[in-house]
Amino acid sequence: MIFMKTLLITGGSGFVGGNLSFVASSRWKYCTTFHSSSARNQGENAFFLDITNKESVEKMICDISPNVIIHAAAVANMNISAENSEYAMNVNVRGTENVALTAEKVRARLVYLSTDLVFSGNKSMSSEEDIPEPVCFYGKTKLEGEKVVASLSSDFCIARMALCFGLSLNSSRCFAECIVRELKHKKEVRLFTDEFRSPIYINNLCEILLELAERDDLPQLLHICGQERLSRYDFGVRLAKKFDFDEDLIIPCSADEFSFSDRRPKDCSMKNDKASRCLRTRFWEIEESLMHMKNMWDQKINSGNIK
Repeated sequence: MIFMKTLLITGGSGFVGGNLSFVASSRWKYCTTFHSSSARNQGENAFFLDITNKESVEKMICDISPNVIIHAAAVANMNISAENSEYAMNVNVRGTENVALTAEKVRARLVYLSTDLVFSGNKSMSSEEDIPEPVCFYGKTKLEGEKVVASLSSDFCIARMALCFGLSLNSSRCFAECIVRELKHKKEVRLFTDEFRSPIYINNLCEILLELAERDDLPQLLHICGQERLSRYDFGVRLAKKFDFDEDLIIPCSADEFSFSDRRPKDCSMKNDKASRCLRTRFWEIEESLMHMKNMWDQKINSGNIK
């Protein structure tokens, strides 16, 4: 069955939003918003929007009158959030409030993309029942965004996402693609052995998010993450193996060796048991995800899109 209701995706110039727009295009009448000037050529379905401007948000959402909004727009970089705290608060909290208020006004379902960084990092494999205690400013703003959505929305789902990986459809590359490009040129890559996440493949993530958009019978909070707890180093080694790169180019290191603008939680791995039980979309295993990513990479190389 083709699902052709109207979907609005905020943050369409980002890594998740860009991939999500592409996947949604075959199943939805969709529109996407961007704020970065580099994304102005995204096509006739893409519109500039400053989500911190309440009047602009209200006008656009009311004009489009979407059935569902997937709110992906955010200041998502931990260091940028810490160094520009007022800006991050405006976008991640007040911007979310503007979107949630207008979504409720037009009776649109709201899927809010949150993060595993709402947790302190002191516990492995957190579930939806665990109490979030963010230690980084970005995580704090996203937790506030969760509270805003829960207080203002009657039809919503908060998707706490893990670190996602895959190939970008725009200029917003994720860490995994950066690793691949470095290894391709036989450059060493230093990766942390002491930070743990439950990474999820972007293609799998997008299918799951669209199911969250399509269904109003789901829990209001779900952990959307991969099946395994991995350090960045472990992930990098497995990626190198799958891509037939030299594993010795992956150099283990500690996050404590580096200086950052904000505290970094050590272990934000999560369980997806609850989501696995109630979703129809299957969560992919890490090896399956990496193989799919490699096949996509090979297609790009063969088509001349990667130098």
